[in-house]
Parts: sequence; C-alpha cells; structure tokens
Amino acid sequence: AIQKQTPTELQGKIMGIIIAISSSIAPLGVAIYGLLFETFSNSSHIPILIASLLVFALGLLSRHILKNH
Repeated sequence: AIQKQTPTELQGKIMGIIIAISSSIAPLGVAIYGLLFETFSNSSHIPILIASLLVFALGLLSRHILKNH
C-alpha cells in the first residue's frame, strides 16, 4: 500500500524511515517483555499469552486497515 501511494523517487526514503522506526522500537518491546517475565516469574506462560494476544489483535487491526485501502 505504501509503495502504491508514494512517488517512485521517495520510496527509498520512506522505506528507510519505516525500517529505522521499527528497529528503534524493537528494544522497547524486549524491555517490556523482560518486565513481564520478571513480574510473572512463577507463571511464565502469562507473558507468552499476553504477547500472543497482542500479536493476534495487531494482525486483525492490520487486516482491517489494509482491507479498506
């Protein structure tokens, strides 16, 4: 969708920004995941369940957004 809406001469810059943002946010996800494991150290399945539900919800949201384009 991004490639269809972005002029050809700007696609490299836009994709570079997207990759930079995703790479920058990854450590935040690791830190949150670590805190969840520390908090639920006796029940290690809870952080995995929470992460799975978040990924599932994100997938549904993405599908809805992309379907409307």
